[in-house]
Amino acid sequence: MKFTERRQQPRYPVAVGFLEIADRTLKVDNVSEDGVGFHTDEALPLPEGERHQAFLILQHRHDQFEIPVDFEVRRREDDYVGARLTYQDEQHQQTVLDFIAASGDGA
Repeated sequence: MKFTERRQQPRYPVAVGFLEIADRTLKVDNVSEDGVGFHTDEALPLPEGERHQAFLILQHRHDQFEIPVDFEVRRREDDYVGARLTYQDEQHQQTVLDFIAASGDGA
């Protein structure tokens, strides 16, 4: 039986957000304090358990944040990927928390 860990923190929809992985830019669906959800395709399969480096790009009004992150694919369902984020600097995690707070109510 396969075990899939899900995020414990609330997920917040992201209107404008991307995850840059190497030369690919993927649209972010939602973000939480330590996770991100996004869609991918066959060209970038991202199986569960894989680790990658990327940039998390979040835009809110006139601000844009480009945050270097490491992520581990925790869940893969069809083209949807749920990943656990690891920040290279704790200030980056606070930037994401501030973005969530400025973006309104969680879902």
